[in-house]
Amino acid sequence: MALRTLGGLGLSGVSFRRPKPLLLLAYLTLEGPQDRRFLAELLWPHAADPRQSLSVAASQLRAAAPGALRAEAGRLWTRLECDALLLREAAANQEWQTVVDLYGGPFLAGLDLDDGNVELEEWLYGTRELLAS
Repeated sequence: MALRTLGGLGLSGVSFRRPKPLLLLAYLTLEGPQDRRFLAELLWPHAADPRQSLSVAASQLRAAAPGALRAEAGRLWTRLECDALLLREAAANQEWQTVVDLYGGPFLAGLDLDDGNVELEEWLYGTRELLAS
């Protein structure tokens, strides 16, 4: 299983297409392990119960892609292969042809975020800019 984040958002090997759970995986892939409370407030700031929304998304991921999401002691993480991580690694190693080959388009292209979710928008656009450069 590999997470595609450049030029769109998808998970290879599964037909799962729900954007919010996949966005959760993208965030964890690039930012590392995170506290559940932080993730709930980041991804579902306007939900009546953000922690419940996170639990639903985690359950959906576990059902669709067993092993993609890991949890322990109030933290979530993933160890999925991801095109954005591979691109960052290739750029750090000055492997420019690999960078060109990996860059399939803007980071999370076509993903719609909730209006007013400034923190998540800043992360998305900052990451998009960094990967494009």
